Amino acid sequence: AEETCDQTCGTNAQCVHLEQRRPECKCKPGFIGDGQVCRRAESETEDCRTYNLCDINAECLANPSTQRHQCFCRAGYKGNGILCIEESESCELLNNCGANAECISDEGSNNAYYCSCNPGFVGDGYTCYAELNPNQGCHQINNCHSNAKCMYEPRNGLYSCRCNEGLIGDGYQCTRSSGEVSCTLQSNVCSPNGECVVDSVSQNGICKCRSGFLGDGVICYRNDDCNIQQDSCDRNARCLHSSASNRYECRCNEGYNGDGKQCLVNADATCEVLHNCHPNATCAYDLNLLKYTCQCNTGFKGDGKNCKQLILSCNLINNCDVKAECTYNFDAQGYRCQCINGFIGDGFACRPSRTCREDQSICDRNADCVYVDQMLTHVCHCRYGFVGDGFQCSLAPRHDGDYLIFTQGMSLLRMPLQPTKEDKGKLLLTKPHQIPAGLDVDCLDGLVYWSDVAHGVIYRANYNGSSSQTVIEGILGSPEGLAIDWVSRNIYWTDSLKDTIEVSKLDGKMHKTIINEGLNDPRGIVVHPGSGKMYWSDWSRTAPKIEVSNLDGTGRTVLVNSDLGLPNNLAIDYDRNDLCWTDAGLHRIECIDLYSNSRRIIHTPTAYPFDLTFVGNNIYWTDWEIKFIQRMDRKGGTPDPLELPLGGNGRLYSIVTIPRHCPRISNACSVNNGGCRHLCLPNGRGRTCMCPDNDGDSCNELIPK
Repeated sequence: AEETCDQTCGTNAQCVHLEQRRPECKCKPGFIGDGQVCRRAESETEDCRTYNLCDINAECLANPSTQRHQCFCRAGYKGNGILCIEESESCELLNNCGANAECISDEGSNNAYYCSCNPGFVGDGYTCYAELNPNQGCHQINNCHSNAKCMYEPRNGLYSCRCNEGLIGDGYQCTRSSGEVSCTLQSNVCSPNGECVVDSVSQNGICKCRSGFLGDGVICYRNDDCNIQQDSCDRNARCLHSSASNRYECRCNEGYNGDGKQCLVNADATCEVLHNCHPNATCAYDLNLLKYTCQCNTGFKGDGKNCKQLILSCNLINNCDVKAECTYNFDAQGYRCQCINGFIGDGFACRPSRTCREDQSICDRNADCVYVDQMLTHVCHCRYGFVGDGFQCSLAPRHDGDYLIFTQGMSLLRMPLQPTKEDKGKLLLTKPHQIPAGLDVDCLDGLVYWSDVAHGVIYRANYNGSSSQTVIEGILGSPEGLAIDWVSRNIYWTDSLKDTIEVSKLDGKMHKTIINEGLNDPRGIVVHPGSGKMYWSDWSRTAPKIEVSNLDGTGRTVLVNSDLGLPNNLAIDYDRNDLCWTDAGLHRIECIDLYSNSRRIIHTPTAYPFDLTFVGNNIYWTDWEIKFIQRMDRKGGTPDPLELPLGGNGRLYSIVTIPRHCPRISNACSVNNGGCRHLCLPNGRGRTCMCPDNDGDSCNELIPK
């Protein structure tokens, strides 16, 4: 189905389809904004007390000369008050206007410089796209009305928008009609495949398509053309217009032969044309055969169409658990990993045959033997400041911590837990036109991860905003929620466009879809690496719910499905074992005890809460309708609004706490990747080794015994 954004745009915005780009929400002519919130461009002449007009970095103040209140940019910003930009970010200095824009001075706004699209283009100056007009081919930019199609006109050799049958208009605006187009016998408005039929009484002419053709009489197509009968071409063919026959016909793609309705592989076609190699193979030129062939990559064997991974025994690669040995197995006639005495397992993940309650010596000297309710047993836990599985503990890396990172508009910003006038925080980074909806941190390596739903990308950077890099792109639809399992070294995300929950390694490799059924509008997601659980919200307006499953996707169940409005994002309080969420429909923040499943409301009412995080006894949250971060004691009270640092603009999205150390949590994947070759996913009582998607038989989860 064609991708659209009609349901997400603001009241005074429209969904614009750009060539070779995802659809974007753009404010309608006469309005300015980000496409989500649009206000009238001419409102700078009105009294700002009447309307909420001012930019987030402006104030509504009295102007004695005009005898009305106007928007004035705050110190450090330039603009007309409706739109304010930081002086240091002026395009005069940064030269950051779009390719089809110029940096110009507004003499009426304190000589502020701003980006303005060139004639013939519209946009915010940073992204400018060609104006929608009937002279531009709709095959280049999909600007037809929703009740129109982009059609090729053989008479003039151009593509243009045509209203569907039963509607009239120019293709950009279509309204109901009788479906009749007036004509005279002397006019040539009717199609060559139509005729002007004149009523003998009224002498009024109407264009009608001839027998065997469909249309309004002005445009007529054969009723068997492939552009009329959708999906009539072979999957290896395209529907193209033929100037010779003046009709649309199915034509086989390069490398295939047939009539277009049925296409067979050409015997001489190679992988260079067919692109039919296995994911673990490369299409390369064979000097012996003198043609391109599929060749399995290093470490794989096969014919290139099907490649299997070469199995390397543990005597060649050291992949056994530290509590295992690589020994020769006569039954398997090969070397296999085997747990040493006192430990049990598959050799890749070994656990003590006795608990630490019976023998505390099995714990590392920097670990304690503690009872875990969810596991109903005693386990070894690394002490604060150390990481590992309890049997092996190493010193945890220290990072600058105890502060907040949040996203606003297109930016990531930092804020102290107790902001002051001297230190309100600072801007970390900005990526033009991104919408950073999901946010989480890898507390082990000191990295922040975020998802951009506008472009379908997941990024990461250092805590200070440096070394920003792309982690995943090309396979994402709309990644709204994001969570980091810092113990297993995996990243999880929800995709509201694909209605899936997916996982990969922290570097974006080994991608796998683990849940793809029963999701409507998945948004927030959090993980508990210690219990091996993940929790996510589904804000379907008809059936909102919060669900839970193991981190491998098994054991899925509904946790909350009553008394919910629009559950946005989630947060886990590891100290109290609480799961909390923001509900924008019921305007409140609520928690559930993961032991007893008892629910309680933390705060109400709120305007439109989006995300939340915990630090000690305080809870912090963001709100789409409030230009502050809210802070409140988790026991209740009046929220304390925290003023935002300079550098951001627009809606507040996600927020996360930056700790000095990771929480004291371990699982079966924390050492040696749990013995798994690819993905190691905790399942509550142990771990599941999984292969990435589209890998088939080439992935061996474990070396067989």
